[in-house]
Amino acid sequence: MNTTPTLEMLDPKTLTIDINVRKDAALTPAFVASIKEHGVLEPVIAHRKDDGTVHVLMGQRRTRAAVEAERPEIPVMVTESPEEAERILTQVVENIQRSALTEADEAEAYHQLSLIGVSAAQIAKKTGRTKITVEDALKAKSTTAGDAALGRGCTIEEALILAEFEDDPDATEELESVLADEPDMLLNIRAFGVHPSCVWGPADRVRSSVLGCR
Repeated sequence: MNTTPTLEMLDPKTLTIDINVRKDAALTPAFVASIKEHGVLEPVIAHRKDDGTVHVLMGQRRTRAAVEAERPEIPVMVTESPEEAERILTQVVENIQRSALTEADEAEAYHQLSLIGVSAAQIAKKTGRTKITVEDALKAKSTTAGDAALGRGCTIEEALILAEFEDDPDATEELESVLADEPDMLLNIRAFGVHPSCVWGPADRVRSSVLGCR
């Protein structure tokens, strides 16, 4: 395997795009039009496997846009193949720095890393997040309610609260109502130990007071 990065001009249709931690990598008409007119100006980063296939590490969005724009070739910097964990970490760090990841994307990335043996402490160190943030995301992601909440666009904290009351149907129903109408009240539930049963419906705030319902 060649360990020195090389710049190659490759057909984007021949590149393989693996799981990307940024799920929403949306292709806007303006972005595709720009790629069609100007081409891909910043090289895509990829690695070539032993079977000859080239897998994109960074630049999935540019690659997809180039395919849609029918560009015959794009610049690709081919590097030594990294380990899977390092590949995902690289994507997470890059997208966090660009503020491109939603909290659902972050939680999914942390989950992927945990499945291949990367600890919460290691994830936190690499990404610059706190260990508690990573652990909360993993807890939320590990439950049906938390995972579903993240999929609906909830924050990690909101998803974690729903996950904590997953086995309490009445509490879950109340939380869903609060989340739809007064999401800020969820902070009281976790910060002060308020049970969802102490929260009224959309027309009210908190029954009596936060401390009174503990």
